[in-house]
Amino acid sequence: MKPLYICKIHTGGGGIGNKLFPWARACIYSYIHKLPVIFPVWSQIKIGPILRSQKDKRWYLDLFCTNNDYINGFQSLWFDLTLNNVPEPALLTTSPDKLCDRSCKVVFEGLKDYFESLNGWKDLIYQKIRSITKKKWLISADNFPEISIAMHIRRGDYTAENWIPNSWYRFYLRHIRELVGENIVAYLFSDGNYAQLKDILINEPNVKFINNGNALRDLLLLSKAKVLLSSPSTFSAWASYLGEMPTLSFPGHYMSWYGLKSSENQFREVCPQDNPPEQFKRHILKCFAK
Repeated sequence: MKPLYICKIHTGGGGIGNKLFPWARACIYSYIHKLPVIFPVWSQIKIGPILRSQKDKRWYLDLFCTNNDYINGFQSLWFDLTLNNVPEPALLTTSPDKLCDRSCKVVFEGLKDYFESLNGWKDLIYQKIRSITKKKWLISADNFPEISIAMHIRRGDYTAENWIPNSWYRFYLRHIRELVGENIVAYLFSDGNYAQLKDILINEPNVKFINNGNALRDLLLLSKAKVLLSSPSTFSAWASYLGEMPTLSFPGHYMSWYGLKSSENQFREVCPQDNPPEQFKRHILKCFAK
């Protein structure tokens, strides 16, 4: 009898950005080798967000839905109990029969090489994310107005000395608006509170604060932006990967660290405050000319 190979995903205990990496590699591996996938456990209990009074508790209880692409319920439990585990291969093109000569689960876990293995698979991954997002959040994201400028500002579990200063976001928000010649709406996505962000919200006009505690919906919205002012996080990196928009990073925080490269047609660069890179203006004007 031909061995049965199944993909198993351990999403880990991090935020949604970290959890998506093993899931995405499993999606690609199952697509290449035509293997079934056990629907992963996304939910978790975390105390930190409660202690910090964050809206997003990172429990992920009401974000995902399964579908016919996945093994669920008793069948998944049966395979968990009866099949041995083998670790995922270093190369996703490696056939499962090279990993094990009998029926087994190929287990995907951890961050591994971040986006290095995912580059070139954006369309598949985006479609797969939408397929496991609850319909109500898809409708909410799809019906949201156009997002020209998105700022993702990480605060919640970062200590103050690791914050990107609000002044950096304010400088590039103003600079982009000057280049475009219009006071276009900007959306600020953050796990921070009003007090931590008020100098932006009070002093910069036409900025809308998004803090609804729904990480998956926020990721879909960020990926729609024309320009992303990012934070040093895998969540920002996922938005840049899915949206392929010009992405600005604070000095010392490189998108290339996550395996996302800049190119002639894809601007992902470190942007010092008060000194925009030479190619910055060209990419900004190009994306707003569309």
